[in-house]
Amino acid sequence: MLDELAPPHRRAEIFAVMRTRNALGIIAIRGLLALADLQIALIGSMEFVGTFLIATCATFILARRRSTDQAGFSS
Repeated sequence: MLDELAPPHRRAEIFAVMRTRNALGIIAIRGLLALADLQIALIGSMEFVGTFLIATCATFILARRRSTDQAGFSS
């Protein structure tokens, strides 16, 4: 799916960000498991997913608005 979404000159960067994101998620959840029990780690992981989903959607929306605003000025 990322092959279709990413422009050809940015594919390596997209996959590097994806690998980094996965590694940070694993580290965060392992930390939660070390400090708390499984149920709290599951709740924490869902909070992480929700937070990053909201951040990703907000970034996408702001980028679309910015590109729309720039297109309006160039006309």
